[in-house]
Amino acid sequence: MSILRNRIKRVRKRINSDPWEYDKKGRAIVEINVSDADSLMSVYDSDGKEVLSNETANFIDNAIKGIPPKKELHLYVACESYTKDKEQLYRNAIINYYVNEFADKDEKMKSNWIWSSILLIVAFLGFGILYALDLGGVMYTVSYLLDIGFWVLAWEAVDIMVLQQRELRHEQKKDLKIIFSTITFNRLEIPEEDEE
Repeated sequence: MSILRNRIKRVRKRINSDPWEYDKKGRAIVEINVSDADSLMSVYDSDGKEVLSNETANFIDNAIKGIPPKKELHLYVACESYTKDKEQLYRNAIINYYVNEFADKDEKMKSNWIWSSILLIVAFLGFGILYALDLGGVMYTVSYLLDIGFWVLAWEAVDIMVLQQRELRHEQKKDLKIIFSTITFNRLEIPEEDEE
């Protein structure tokens, strides 16, 4: 058991050690090195709105996981095939992707609110009907089962309203952090191998 505790302590120490580099303004730096700048982009776009590829977005999402929530971001993108004229295109692709993610979560939150409200109303109406009818005697088992069913509906409503909404809000904060991050592009210099 002490081996497990020691491992847990080492992992927690590593988590709390703040391994991030920061720029002069205190923003956490996330480095993205890619050989072809166009590989940052999705092969699809809609109405001229370029978006980031899912693979790149997953990389960014994983790279920022340990950054303290109050810290701002500085995405530093280094590409071999970088050209200055496409910089704004790549920046817009990153921003468009996370704006779309934010909007999707917004829709989910609205839908969750509606469904949880409906479930709560049905549950409370059910409780009211059960109380008003006061089913006893022979119908005791049926009323007991209905009571359990209405409690399940009420719990689902609370779960959707409180727990799932909180998770979506947390994800939206992450999206906003990336949308309003500083994004810098540079050419990736690959050292040439010496021939002997």
